[in-house]
Amino acid sequence: MIGEASHGTHEYYTWRAALTRRLIAERGFSFVAVEGDWPDCERVNAAVRGGDATPMEALVGYERWPTWMWANEEVVDFAEWLRSYNAALPADASRRASGSGSSAFTVSSSLSPTSSSATSLSPTSSSATSLSPTSSSATSLSPTSSSATFLSPTSSSAPSPSTTSSSTSFRADKSDKIGFHGLDVYSMWESLREVLVWLRENDPDQVEPALHAYHCLASYSEDPQSYAWATKFLRASCEDDVVRMLIDLRGRDLAVWQNAEVVAGAEHYYRAMVHGGPHSWNVRDRHMDATLARLLDHYGEGSKAVVWAHNTHVGDANATDQATLGEVTIGSLARERFGADQVVLVGLGSHRGSVIAGRTWGAPMAELRVPPGRPGSLEDILHATAPKQALFVFPPLAERPDLLVDEVAHRAIGVVYRPEQERLGNYVPSVLGDRYDAFLWFDETRALRPLHPLHIDTHEFETYPTGV
Repeated sequence: MIGEASHGTHEYYTWRAALTRRLIAERGFSFVAVEGDWPDCERVNAAVRGGDATPMEALVGYERWPTWMWANEEVVDFAEWLRSYNAALPADASRRASGSGSSAFTVSSSLSPTSSSATSLSPTSSSATSLSPTSSSATSLSPTSSSATFLSPTSSSAPSPSTTSSSTSFRADKSDKIGFHGLDVYSMWESLREVLVWLRENDPDQVEPALHAYHCLASYSEDPQSYAWATKFLRASCEDDVVRMLIDLRGRDLAVWQNAEVVAGAEHYYRAMVHGGPHSWNVRDRHMDATLARLLDHYGEGSKAVVWAHNTHVGDANATDQATLGEVTIGSLARERFGADQVVLVGLGSHRGSVIAGRTWGAPMAELRVPPGRPGSLEDILHATAPKQALFVFPPLAERPDLLVDEVAHRAIGVVYRPEQERLGNYVPSVLGDRYDAFLWFDETRALRPLHPLHIDTHEFETYPTGV
C-alpha cells in the first residue's frame, strides 16, 4: 500500500507510479486498487486493458468532486504505460505459481528492510532526531542501476513483459493483464444504474428487486445529503431494498456484484454520516478492505495488489490517534486480514511546496501554498536531518531510533485545505515505525497537473473528517 500526504501533489503521484511500475514489471503484481469510485475506475481498467477509449478519455470523464484526484496528467502517464505494458504481454505464456495462497502484498526487493539498495533509518548519535542512511549511494530517489531506466519517475520507458527476466517475474500468469480498480464507496447512483443495465441484459428476472431499491433512492433526486438527513429526521430508509438486492447478486459476475456492494456500502455510509463520530469513516475503510479482498479472490491464487490511497487510510490506525478515536484504516485491516508479513505500508511526506486542493468542500480547485512543517513535526525534523529526497526502510524494532518509536506530529492534507489554519488540525500524532514499513520523503514538492481545471464538478457529501 503506497500512501500520500495530500491528494494533489505531483511527486507523490509520480513516485508512487514509479514504485508501482517496478512492482508490476519486476515482482509480478496483479492489479492496482485506488481510493476512487468503482464505475469511474472501471473505465480506466477497460482502457489499460486495450479498450476503445484511451486512458486520457477515460480519466477526463471523472466528474465527481474532487475531479483532480484521479483526472490528472500524472495518472494519465501511468495509465498509458500500463496500457502499453498490457499490450506487450504474451498471449500464450505458461502459468508460473508465485507461492501458496493469495497474498495482498509481497515485499518488493526495493522495499525490503534487508535490501542493500534501500535507505534505512538509523541514529548516528544520541540525538533523537538524527537520521543517517546506511549507504551514501542510496539516499536519493534515483535509479540504482543505469540500465533500469524505468526507475525514474520522469521516464516513459519500462521493460516490456517479453524483456523482463524470468528470474524476477513472479506473476501467477504472465498472460493476465494488469487491472486498475476503484475501492471507494461514493458512486451509489452510478453503481445502481450499472446494476440495472447488467440485470436487464443478463438476468431479467432479477430486475424487479433492483428497481425497488432504485425507486426508493431516486425519490431523493440523487442527492446524498437529502437521503442522509431523511434517514435521521424522517426515519426514512432504503436499507431493506438495497440489502435484498445485494443478497441476490452476491457471488455473481464481479462487476455487478461489486456495484451492488457499492450501493449497499454507500447507503450505509450516508446513514452513518449524519450521526457524526468515527462510524462513517469505518464503514468506508471496511468497504475498501472488503473490496480489496474480493479483487484478490477474483484474480486468484498468488495474486498481489498495489493500493494507492491517502496516508490516513494506508497507515496503521493503531500507531496514531485514529485508534483512540475508534477508527480503523485499510492498512490496519490488511495487516489483520493477511498478516503483517504480507503487507507493506509506505507513507509519503514533504516539508513545503504547493498542492491542488479546495479551500472549502466543493470549492473550485486551486493551487495552494504548503508552508514549512510546524516546529517539532516529522516534516520539520526530516527537513533538518534528511536528504532532499529519500526512501527510508524501517529497521527491526530493536534497531529503531527514537524518531521511529516516539510519537511525532505528521502532516495530512485532504482535498479541503486552508494553509493558514493547518497547524490547528492537519497533523496526526504518529509512531512512525509502527504506522508504516517505509517512508518516501521529499523536502519540497509541487502541485499536480489537473486535466480539467475549469470543469464544474459533481459535488458529493463532505467526507469525515477532512476530505481524505
